[in-house]
Amino acid sequence: MVARSLYNQKLVLNKINSLKMSSSTLLDNTVEVLKGNESSGDTLKAAFDNALKTLNAVDFQNKKSIPENKEKIIELKKIGDTYE
Repeated sequence: MVARSLYNQKLVLNKINSLKMSSSTLLDNTVEVLKGNESSGDTLKAAFDNALKTLNAVDFQNKKSIPENKEKIIELKKIGDTYE
């Protein structure tokens, strides 16, 4: 049970890292497209503002969920230890 929970947590973390890489690629591509548009100063600023808000929200969620997951893993380990 504990091993499965740890495995599932690793899967989630891998998906989060994959999402971060995809977001980075998307931002890079967006910047390249907007570079070609001379009148896109406001558009570029808005795009970066939105990207920053999204990254901050992901960071906040990670900071919140990691301690919660740690507590759950400790609880599951205790349960697992009692049945060994």
